[in-house]
Formats: sequence, C-alpha cells, structure tokens
Amino acid sequence: GGSVGAAHGQRSTQIVVQEAERAAGAPRGPAVPSGRCDGEVEALEQGPLAPASRRKRENAKGQPAGAGGSRSKRTCRFLIGIEQDRDFQVCRRLIGSGGENMKHIVGLAPEAKIRIRGKGSKYLEGPKQIESSDPLMICVSSTTLASFERAADLVEELLQTVHDEYRSFCRSRGRPGPTLAVRRE
Repeated sequence: GGSVGAAHGQRSTQIVVQEAERAAGAPRGPAVPSGRCDGEVEALEQGPLAPASRRKRENAKGQPAGAGGSRSKRTCRFLIGIEQDRDFQVCRRLIGSGGENMKHIVGLAPEAKIRIRGKGSKYLEGPKQIESSDPLMICVSSTTLASFERAADLVEELLQTVHDEYRSFCRSRGRPGPTLAVRRE
C-alpha cells in the first residue's frame, strides 16, 4: 500500500520501492490519517469518503464540481474486491515486481499519486499508525485533469487484469470464478 508520485523525480522511485517492500511485509514510515486516500485535509473533509453533509459535489470523473481547468485536486477510488492473502497476494500483483506497475502508471501520469490502502494493504494510517479496516482499495489523486484521467484509466486496466488473473487462480483451485467488476468511485 501507500503512495506513488512522480513530481519529485528520484523520490517517486524510492516510494515505489518502499511500496514493494511494504507489500512484502517490511516496516513502513509515517502515513496519512485513517480513511484518507491522499495527504490533504480537503480530501478528508470533502473527498468521496466524507459524510455527504461535508462533501462537495463531484462530477462523474471524480473532479470537484465547477473545477474546470483549475488545479484543484481530483480523487477517485477503486474497490479491489479481492482480499489480500498469502496464496494470491493481490497487493503484490497490483504493485508489480520491483514496483513496475506503479512506475509505469506514474511514468505516464506524472502528477498522479496512487495508494493501495485498506484491510490487508499493510498501509498504516493516522496517529496510531494502524491499518484501516476499510475494504482494500486503490486511490488515485492528481492536481491535473490529464494525469488524473490517464492514471485512473491505467488503474482500471491493471485492476481488470488482476481480476482476470484471480478468476483463473480460483478456477485452477477448483473454486468458482467470482464476479468482479472494476468501478471508479
């Protein structure tokens, strides 16, 4: 779990490597407060996980209503629909060997940040540094529409591939392939 961003050059590669280490169970550094998909207060108070009474309206693309060409942060999430376990290792598959999947997305959407958070992500959040009990999810954020759309599209493709791999994995073990759908929230 965690975040990936390319705005800081070398730092993004370090973060991707840290993500891969975290997926393998290595200790991690500070994280954002529980329930957050990005590091800004606006996302906590106004993001898709905030109560409707505090949330600003957003359009279907995850962009704040009326944002137009402004540099306001766009956010969305994708529920993964697969629990992390030792056999399939969904987080490791999403991150890729050496962080290759995250590096690929950020390489094509340099302003985007990607986080895998929720139960099983090993992404520690908040002042108590605990893993969220929310369902496993991928969170995408960006201050530019182009990077946001590109990153969200690439996450959709990646998640569809992992869903297909999981169906095959289940069938190979004599279990029915589950119904999984990729949906941007």
